[in-house]
Order: sequence, then C-alpha cells, then structure tokens
Amino acid sequence: MEREGCLSAGRGFVHINATGDIEPCPFAPYSDINLRDSSLKDPLQSEFLKTIRQNHRELSETEGGCALWVKREWVRSLLKSGYFFLMLLRLNFRTNVSYVLSYMKKK
Repeated sequence: MEREGCLSAGRGFVHINATGDIEPCPFAPYSDINLRDSSLKDPLQSEFLKTIRQNHRELSETEGGCALWVKREWVRSLLKSGYFFLMLLRLNFRTNVSYVLSYMKKK
C-alpha cells in the first residue's frame, strides 16, 4: 500500500473519539459508525473510510495543511449522501435511526 498523501481513514491510522465514533483523523471530526454499535473490524471497512482511502490522491495536494480539512466539503458531502445512510441500515448496525438523522443534520 502506498504511503504518500494523507494517511487518515485507516491508510496509516484512524481516530476513536470519546463517544466511540471512528473518525478518519483526530483533526477531522466526521464519522459514519460508532464502536458501541459494532466490533472494531466493521468500522474499519465502513464505506465512508473506504471511500477516503480509495481517493487518497484527492487528499494529497495541499499546501502543508490538513488535507481532510482543506477538502472538508468533499468529506462532508460523503456523509450527507443518502448512500451512506442506506449502507448503515443495510449492514444492519444497531444504529438508532433518529441518532443518524440528527447527526447528519449537524454536518
């Protein structure tokens, strides 16, 4: 696996915040899954993190700052798309739908 560009989203590390949300990086507070609702293996395979990993070149061109922050509108758009909401339901995570909807409204 190449190690150029942003190493977030499991390319080098992930961040688990105090409430159990799996985030691509400690400086990028975006998440589509929580450890309280699954094992560690499942969140690492979340569609959100996979999409960031597969598009890491999208995050390589910055002027020294955090690539996820510079491209934050792209990252937010991944979470706002209905695709990720449907994936949460389809993968049968024990996610409270009202929690997901309120979380998506915050973003």
